[in-house]
Amino acid sequence: HIFMDPRFETYFFFEAEAIREMHVDVLVRRTTSTQSARAFALSAADVAGEVLAQTATAEFLHAESRLPKFLYSGACDIRPLPSWHAFHVPFPAQLTRMVTDFEIDAAARAAGGTSRAENMFRTGSQEEKHRELQQVMAKDIEYDVEECARSASTRPLFAMNNLIIETLPQNRNLAMTRMHAADAGLWASRGGDRGFRPSYLQEGEPWLSEMVWWLEEHAVLFNATMLLEWSNLTALGNSLPQMPPIWPELYCRRGWAAVRHNDIVTLFDLAEQGSEYMSRDLTVGRKFPIFDMARYHRANIDINWFWRYNLKLMATYRNPLKCLSEMFLYYAHYGVKARVWCG
Repeated sequence: HIFMDPRFETYFFFEAEAIREMHVDVLVRRTTSTQSARAFALSAADVAGEVLAQTATAEFLHAESRLPKFLYSGACDIRPLPSWHAFHVPFPAQLTRMVTDFEIDAAARAAGGTSRAENMFRTGSQEEKHRELQQVMAKDIEYDVEECARSASTRPLFAMNNLIIETLPQNRNLAMTRMHAADAGLWASRGGDRGFRPSYLQEGEPWLSEMVWWLEEHAVLFNATMLLEWSNLTALGNSLPQMPPIWPELYCRRGWAAVRHNDIVTLFDLAEQGSEYMSRDLTVGRKFPIFDMARYHRANIDINWFWRYNLKLMATYRNPLKCLSEMFLYYAHYGVKARVWCG
């Protein structure tokens, strides 16, 4: 229940089989108004990728005339930092701050002003721009990122994600942590884990970074009305492309922008046994829970089904033929050379 709060509505989106076998429908029925303002289980006949979950939920709410101003999408592998960590912030407080800072930044743009979000391609040093471009080339991103970056700070704000980390070696700070995925905005290379912040920021001002070539979507807050305009993406809903480099090209074409909130940190819960995924302080070290099988036993989930289901996902959606078909689908529909993660 870490994502629930009586101020928010909660929507679980899974394949129908997963809802049944993991008892998500039971969880929803047992949810009270003291836990969530409203709880729904939305299902797909096929595997529900992140794009389908995001856009189909927006469509569902629009059809009910309940489309909110914002829609937050959080994957099952994302969670707040553990309660024993000094930087732990409960999820409701994180989301409340994201909404507040989203509204402030969006209002500045709408008033004909310029976002205060950091933009490496406009304000970074030549060395910083070079480092960003090196990452762009390494990710084989072919659209004109620099052109997109020139006007990003004045465009309507479509989405805001937050900083995601994969390791948590210390329990008092973020030193030596590993950032998830691409270092867009150079948070890691400039020492964000060691407390670096841009000098232009005023006291209490959030550190935002323009996302012009990579939008990690494991944890992202959308302008719901703008997200609804991408409902045609549901035609490709059971495909699982690597959307972080695709989203920026799509919203850049639309004349929109997205930012990352560097002051809000969540954990990408890989849950491996290696000590780097635990605190090095042995008095608080412990394993993160997403792959802790004991939790699934306690929830009365059939572990054999769990393994079969994951094997089905790998065999059906992580094979080379499927990966190639996804790539061609996105190119045919959107002219985007999709980068498909087939790991």
